[in-house]
Amino acid sequence: MSNKGAQSAKALFGIPGLDDILLGGLRRNRVFLFEGSPGAGKTTLALQFLLEGARTGEKGLYITLSETEAELVRSHFPTDGPSTTA
Repeated sequence: MSNKGAQSAKALFGIPGLDDILLGGLRRNRVFLFEGSPGAGKTTLALQFLLEGARTGEKGLYITLSETEAELVRSHFPTDGPSTTA
């Protein structure tokens, strides 16, 4: 999906099964909070969402109250940091 022209009413995660369950993704211009126990996958889900948006040319913002940038990179991108290429 390219967002260079008209944007879809929903933003995709880039995970076909999840996007289907969410009826095409998350509604745009809304705030969503992922809540759950440690290790439930909240950070992984949020980063996947941001990476899919970056892949399609969108801007994103990630806010955390518990993990530093170094911790995020070390735990989710163990080699050399995030990549937005497919």
